[in-house]
Amino acid sequence: MRTRSHRPRRRHNPLRRRSDVVEAWVVVVVAVLLCVVAPLTGTVAGLFTYDRARTHAEEQ
Repeated sequence: MRTRSHRPRRRHNPLRRRSDVVEAWVVVVVAVLLCVVAPLTGTVAGLFTYDRARTHAEEQ
């Protein structure tokens, strides 16, 4: 009868290098930042431009 250990096994895949795992996490972080920061930057730029145009129109 075989006994099994109840702790999770880490599988050591020789094709899964540490640099590949780090690169994958960097890609995920960059993608999330792009999805969050790009719309925020556009919104802030739009609000700033709208405010400046409104101020300019009031001065005229």
